Amino acid sequence: MDMSNEVWIYTPAIHKTVHRWRIKEIPVGPKAQTLLIDYLVDDPDQYLFRPINMRKSGGRIRGIMYGKDALRRAIERVCKRTGIELFSPNQIRHAFAADIRKQIGLDACRSMLGHTNTRTTEIYAERDRAMSCDIAL
Repeated sequence: MDMSNEVWIYTPAIHKTVHRWRIKEIPVGPKAQTLLIDYLVDDPDQYLFRPINMRKSGGRIRGIMYGKDALRRAIERVCKRTGIELFSPNQIRHAFAADIRKQIGLDACRSMLGHTNTRTTEIYAERDRAMSCDIAL
């Protein structure tokens, strides 16, 4: 994590488009920094969030990092416990995208989602119907 500027930049070594030689950079603004500061460790090779329950399974230590379904399972447990309607992590991404697109625009949304073109962003960020209607007038 590059913390040398006002907005930190997190560059994960592993992400879903690394096989295409793409570099992913995630901006971390002041609000997120405030939430993360207590979790930062001195060893840059350590994961920021690690499961507390680390156990051996088949000779391997499990729990070194969260798997891809960990957030979904955590959301499911909280929803069931609190009576909230079940939702998926991807719905959070879609809501974020729609909000950014509405407030700032499609290109800003594309950048924040890490897409290379706006066609992919269109999948995540619904078109702002109110804006379209205003233009049609």
